[in-house]
Amino acid sequence: MAELFLKVRNGELSAKKAASILGVSRKTYYKWEKRGLKGILDALAERQVGRPELPPEDPEKLEMRKELERLKAENLRLQKQLEVKDAYHRLQLESLEDKKKEE
Repeated sequence: MAELFLKVRNGELSAKKAASILGVSRKTYYKWEKRGLKGILDALAERQVGRPELPPEDPEKLEMRKELERLKAENLRLQKQLEVKDAYHRLQLESLEDKKKEE
């Protein structure tokens, strides 16, 4: 198709003949030609190198991530607090056992 478009543009072939080869009307041929030539030009356009930027993150997802991090930090704090309480209770039990042994 691109070859036909270029031949018509160079005057080597009429639009009517190209439309006939493609089995479409001249109106449809011109519509396809316009899209085809635009596609060729778009493909040859300068582009930025590298990966495209990521779209901005969904605000709801961002809020959920923040909440997850807050809950993880709170969970860690509570675990440490529980460890301290357990250690304190063990010390109290050991102290009571030592007192019983002394008696």
